[in-house]
Amino acid sequence: MRLRGLVTGLMLAVWGMQAIAQEFVPAPVTAAGYDTPCDPLMARFLPGEFNYCLGRRAWLRGRYEYAIEMLELSAAWGSKPAQQLLGLIYFNGENVEQDRPLGLAWFSLSAERGDSWRTGLLRSALQKVSPEEKREAEWIRQGLKARYADEVAAKRADVRFQREMNRFRGNPAYGTGTCLGSTVAGQLAIHSALTPGSMTTGCSLMGEERMAQSLEERRDHLLLGWKGKVEVGPLEPVEKP
Repeated sequence: MRLRGLVTGLMLAVWGMQAIAQEFVPAPVTAAGYDTPCDPLMARFLPGEFNYCLGRRAWLRGRYEYAIEMLELSAAWGSKPAQQLLGLIYFNGENVEQDRPLGLAWFSLSAERGDSWRTGLLRSALQKVSPEEKREAEWIRQGLKARYADEVAAKRADVRFQREMNRFRGNPAYGTGTCLGSTVAGQLAIHSALTPGSMTTGCSLMGEERMAQSLEERRDHLLLGWKGKVEVGPLEPVEKP
């Protein structure tokens, strides 16, 4: 499998969508240099997708440092596409100093759910590195796991989603015909009936329950395979380089 040059193609083909800093506060919805903002609804419910969107758009605009920052934030919410792209960036040295052990560590994390594409990418990368690089990659992976492994990151994303969904469904206006859900410029959005200036007419574009179902489907896609707890296994016995 050819690794070099895949980053740009994957950035264009795969999209996803809050930054986690301190208490996981959302990044700004609109960032300098973007023509249109990433879906603001995702910043509330699925921050991993939101930050992946920011990272992808920044990369395509040549803002590589900011893109990597957003991809790392996305990865900390359990985004496997973000972890995979970080692997490609570092393994190939795409607009950064090449670091194959770091790239390999990201590949390993991205493949922990056992899907065929990412495990295949990991195997391909393993065939291209030395035993020393494998040992260093495993050491790096152990350090990354504390924040980015599914047992931490996917759980964090799921807890966040459930909390926000409970708030949404717990709104006194939910199910009363008051418009909590709508579409804005082709994007999903939520309008709280308790917020001054919010929409209070009947929902004509998307009902509350339909919106909730759509969000749950997107959550399931983001965390696909997590419940199975598939383990890729160690790259090599851990030895500090």
